[in-house]
Amino acid sequence: MNVGNIVKEAYEILRKNLVLVVPPLVVSIVLALLMMVIVGTAVMKMGETRIPQAGGGFVFLTFIGAVISFTLHALAQGVTISMAGDIKSGEGCNLKRSFDTALSRLSALIGGGLIFGVLVTIGMALLFIPGLVVALLFMFTFVAIMEDEEGAVGGLKRSFSIVKENFGASLSVFIVLIGIGLLVGIVNAIIGMIPLLGQLLSIFLMGAFFSYTAVTLVLAYRELMKGGEQV
Repeated sequence: MNVGNIVKEAYEILRKNLVLVVPPLVVSIVLALLMMVIVGTAVMKMGETRIPQAGGGFVFLTFIGAVISFTLHALAQGVTISMAGDIKSGEGCNLKRSFDTALSRLSALIGGGLIFGVLVTIGMALLFIPGLVVALLFMFTFVAIMEDEEGAVGGLKRSFSIVKENFGASLSVFIVLIGIGLLVGIVNAIIGMIPLLGQLLSIFLMGAFFSYTAVTLVLAYRELMKGGEQV
């Protein structure tokens, strides 16, 4: 597997199919609006009730918001991965078809994402490095769920197996994505200081990065499934 070629191909696919950015972009906008509603509701409650009651309501609303956020992000990942797979297979990009496919596997996406998130969080708590190792080992979980219709645990196992058998190539892809992510983070911090326009650009940039990551993982997954260990 030539990581350089995969990185370039992922960029070309995203450039020619900007619809891939739609799922994470829509989710970001919906969640931003949801957060405004939660904060606004909490402020109103604090003005109408005593502070302990208002605090409890805010915690509840925050929990509901977190559940919705997690579910929508999992769904967006599934939709983007499905579209990327269809494009790579030459079937064309169909947002509705990919949405229906991801929706049919939503329980597996949520389950796999939840287990993945818990493991990474525990790893991050153990001096950061273990969290990165966990993220590397299970980075193909969502792709396995969407590409091979694996369940939550099956997706985790498939990802672990692929990374273990193709560690060098998998690590190279992981490092490239981490590097791009850091660069995107720096750019976001800079443009985020621009009122309104900067925030809108930041949302689009993050959506593009998440989509690019999904496309890259789909391409790498297919190559590694064919036995492309060499970097």
